Amino acid sequence: MYSFGVQALSAYIHCIRDEEHLLHREGGKVFIPMNIENFHWYLAVLNAKKSEVHVLDSMGQQITDRRDLYTTLKGLERQIKLAAEHKELYQGKWSNLDVASWPVIEKITTQMQTDGVSCGLWMINYMEYWTGSSLSDNVTQDITMFRFKLPAILWDSRLNTKKGHQNLDHNVDEDGEFKKHWIQSTKPYPISLSLQKLKDILDVNKPMDTDCFNMAVRMIACNDALFLLEDKYHYMDLQFCSITKFGRDPRLRAKPDINMLAKLLECWPDMEYDVSDCKQILLPFSFMGHFTLYVLNMDTRSIYIMDSMPIPSWFKGDHPSMHYIHNIHYIANNMNAAMELANPTWKDDIYMWRRIVPTWVPRTLNWDLSGFLVINFMHDWNGIRLPCICTNGNDLRTKFLVELLKYKDNESKDNIPEEIQEIIRHIR
Repeated sequence: MYSFGVQALSAYIHCIRDEEHLLHREGGKVFIPMNIENFHWYLAVLNAKKSEVHVLDSMGQQITDRRDLYTTLKGLERQIKLAAEHKELYQGKWSNLDVASWPVIEKITTQMQTDGVSCGLWMINYMEYWTGSSLSDNVTQDITMFRFKLPAILWDSRLNTKKGHQNLDHNVDEDGEFKKHWIQSTKPYPISLSLQKLKDILDVNKPMDTDCFNMAVRMIACNDALFLLEDKYHYMDLQFCSITKFGRDPRLRAKPDINMLAKLLECWPDMEYDVSDCKQILLPFSFMGHFTLYVLNMDTRSIYIMDSMPIPSWFKGDHPSMHYIHNIHYIANNMNAAMELANPTWKDDIYMWRRIVPTWVPRTLNWDLSGFLVINFMHDWNGIRLPCICTNGNDLRTKFLVELLKYKDNESKDNIPEEIQEIIRHIR
């Protein structure tokens, strides 16, 4: 039943998203390809408007055990609720986020599949033609014929970038140019940025890459100009999120290594300070591609929360900071433990500090720009407030790419073509 290739399935799903008859389909539905232990495909559909889970299985109602679906719904419910803390969901259709408790309704009551290998083909047909209440087209066609038509459908799709360019990769990337590291730094731990990662910075449909972000933080933290500042700041990168594994289910999340967390509070290479002398700690936080900056002011015992996304209109908390309460609780617990190890005189509890959500933080509804804005927040923060910061996506991305290419301590500078280096040298 599982012989239908996963890559072909994924390619077809990608192609049908561009089909005209699907562009006008009513929203509020999530289509989930389900697989039972690598032997059978079926489709689960979350209908947000009805708060129901629809199951479309080509075997009809022969399979009665849906434990795999329940496990998936439990995980999906947690991710939806976490996402809802950062990104507003349309309440008219997503009024009930407890998807694991929604009734599961079997929509295919009679067996349609007559062989043991075509379940994947049936599943993608259901995905294309299910309207939420019925199938909009006759999917009882000879499934064998559809199997033979599928390669032609994939090849002929206007989304197929290989059509007519069979040797494109060989010609353009004959020497693995896109994989070549253009920017590299090995202190305090290795980071390498390939040409492909740098190219992706300008892709408006992609969020900030973690390695690119961490490299940019390193450039800020190791800037010689910081020696001239009387007040010392400690800049952290996304290793805090990586070590603490914030996005994982708490039941599966291992206890973080406090020694590793304490090491994040050490002085950056070639800089001279101790975290106990720092007035502020700048801690970026990332979840599902959305970035937020938390500034811990050690003098005033305050937490500044800088989020480029507006707080959702449905939020009803007494104070805006309550929107971030889970993040604050998690950060405080781990930072308290790390500070106790890094600074033996530490006796405070960050969770009890005053929380400030500034109104002057630049706002945008573009989720994918949050990482680029947080890097600007970290670079431009003067300890009191932010200056005016551009929120134009193309400008932010271009500026970020140029700054990376200008990195003076780049250990792979020789991999950048000379003509590119010449252009970079003339950029001020």
